[in-house]
Formats: sequence, C-alpha cells, structure tokens
Amino acid sequence: MKYAIQNIYLAEDDMDDVYFFRLILSKLKLNCNLIVANDGHELLCKLKNSPSDPDIILIDINMPVMNGLETLDKIKKNPKLHSVPVIIYSTSQNLTDVEKAFKCGASSYLIKPFDLESLEKLIAKVLSYDWKQYIPNKISEFVISP
Repeated sequence: MKYAIQNIYLAEDDMDDVYFFRLILSKLKLNCNLIVANDGHELLCKLKNSPSDPDIILIDINMPVMNGLETLDKIKKNPKLHSVPVIIYSTSQNLTDVEKAFKCGASSYLIKPFDLESLEKLIAKVLSYDWKQYIPNKISEFVISP
C-alpha cells in the first residue's frame, strides 16, 4: 500500500488509544508526523500554531472540554482547514452520532475495533485513501470498517 500522508492530527483523550495508534503507525512503517491533542480545544490550538498543514485529522467524539462534533464544526468553518479530511474516530456506533458527523461535513466515520489486528487494518485502509477523491454520498459509504 502507498501512503502519501505526512501530517496526521489526532484528537484523543484516551492515552491507551493514542498508544495503540502510534504502535500501528510504527508497524505500518509510515514516515509521518503524529500530532496528538487531548481534546478539541487543544487540537484547534495546535492546528492554529502549527508550521505544517494537516493531511488528515482524526477526532474522537467523546472528549472533555470540546467534543469531536463541536471541533469538527469549528474546523469546517475555518477557511484554512475546511478542505482537510476530518474523520471521526470513535467507539460510538450510535446512528445519531454517525448522522451528525455526516451532516457536519466529516469525511468519514471510523468505529474503533477492540482488537489490534482489526485496528491495524482499519488505519491502513484509511491512510491509503485518496481523500480528495473519496466523497461518500450516503451513510453506508461514510462508515468505514476494517
């Protein structure tokens, strides 16, 4: 698989999930930067102050201070960031969350699997997409699974 992504931003408050995400990037032998924020507010600050533009942003829904959907809304309203692919990365399988993310302009919705092998497949799949070409038109195309 070819990966063209250099700068990955991840908003995630669960440090175990961050650890597993880093581990998988290492296993995939990706030469990329992972910038981690603990909540949506911290992510927006890092995006504003970063010298490098994001290639992709992954956001958990359930976070303190500013949740993922609020963060997504602010990113999509920012002219500098509105075209960056933003992916919701959550354990929530709630259809209401999925529909809200779709309506708010997320590029996709990933349901975190509970085993490392499935998580590795999911992350590899997502990072291999050409996000400028992949535009889901319906919910069934929007949710990505391993």
